[in-house]
Amino acid sequence: MSYYEFQILVCLANQSGRIFTKEQLYNKIYGDEKIVDVDNAVYRIICSIRKKLSNAWKNHEYIQTVRGVGYKFVVPED
Repeated sequence: MSYYEFQILVCLANQSGRIFTKEQLYNKIYGDEKIVDVDNAVYRIICSIRKKLSNAWKNHEYIQTVRGVGYKFVVPED
């Protein structure tokens, strides 16, 4: 897992259920530096994290998209 993937995963998992905008997640890993397209950068990192998590735990989607807002981490109910 890359540094950026890890930072976003920690941010989401530490505040499970909270919705983060793409801009908030981008600022978490890149700070105020706006070098790349925010939407695309965050989307690609989220896709990569999801792929890695699905390889480990196939029965649950941990990162959910909140349409028009951003992303949130969801803990499975037992």
